[in-house]
Amino acid sequence: GERHLYAVTDGWAIVRSPTVGIRTTRGRVAADERYRVDGEGAAGPHMTYLGAHTTRVRNADQRFRLVVPEAAEMTATPAAALDTLEHASGRLGFGERDESVFVVVAPTSVEWAATGLQRGDADLWIRDVQPVDTPTNAWIHEYVHTRQEHEPTRETRWTVEAMAEYYAALLPYEAGRISFQQFRRKLTRGRSDTYEDVVLAAPSTWEANDGDYVTGALVWGALDRRLNADATSMDAVAASFGTGELDHEQFLGAVETAGGRPSAARWSAPSSTRTPSRGPTGPSTSPTRGSSPARRSRSPSSSGTTAPSPATTRCRSGSTGRRSASDAAASSRVSGRRYRSRGRSRPRASSTSGPGPQPQRPSSSSRPSRR
Repeated sequence: GERHLYAVTDGWAIVRSPTVGIRTTRGRVAADERYRVDGEGAAGPHMTYLGAHTTRVRNADQRFRLVVPEAAEMTATPAAALDTLEHASGRLGFGERDESVFVVVAPTSVEWAATGLQRGDADLWIRDVQPVDTPTNAWIHEYVHTRQEHEPTRETRWTVEAMAEYYAALLPYEAGRISFQQFRRKLTRGRSDTYEDVVLAAPSTWEANDGDYVTGALVWGALDRRLNADATSMDAVAASFGTGELDHEQFLGAVETAGGRPSAARWSAPSSTRTPSRGPTGPSTSPTRGSSPARRSRSPSSSGTTAPSPATTRCRSGSTGRRSASDAAASSRVSGRRYRSRGRSRPRASSTSGPGPQPQRPSSSSRPSRR
């Protein structure tokens, strides 16, 4: 049957918030938009829930508003979901925190097209069956998108979902919610034959198999591992992206500043010298959970933890050493999306990891999670 990004049932609904246009003939007008439901429900700037519910609020450098419908049967407790979001809020070292994040728990009585959907700056829904103790943590995945501010070009579209998928696995590991083996299995999916021909800088090679999510997460993690050795991280790289357009050379430049351009070029750009069997690997040894000066950890739940770095990453050329940035850019290829500026969003495709809804290509105004 048809799968949905929004739904209206006899007992409840999750819909887009209405938009209001203002036109003036004299100068500029400042508008203060506020949303309120006439009856039972709750509303954010871009998403509205209608129906009976309870609301949980958590303040953690930003305000999380969790709307739990009476029809929802959560796998995770509301407290655990808010703990996860609070941890991510304090842990991520990039992007501006929105003043408020509006989160709706979506009941499973309809056939959803995704496990979660993020819209606008910081409105999102997550299916009620989504746990927090998983390397495919949809709560974190969607939250990461609220912290992404760069405008990707075609060649850097992969960074949008790669970031979200990587941190959706990394943060649960840091918090002790999943094992190293679970974390490793998640990342090493990017080494499977399914993604052998994925070139991250060429979207046509991954739009049919979500390689930007799977191989993208592996590459992002492998770069994080390399930079950890120099007491920095991909958090710092992402923080340097800013709010403007990010093309491929700018991405490589940001990684180069942090010390990892050869690997970034080798694993993200096309080349005629590709060796399909070689590329970044998944973690091979369990890293120690401890403090790291390269990572911010301000919430109580994340204090004293650090990233498990996806371990040894072998270049496609077969070398684990570094070449010059120019050489790497000239002869590199990777085995194998969030589009966001403050105030707008572009969609992500949805798919599943295992049996379930198949990928649905996005509309122009919504961003579903892939799992």
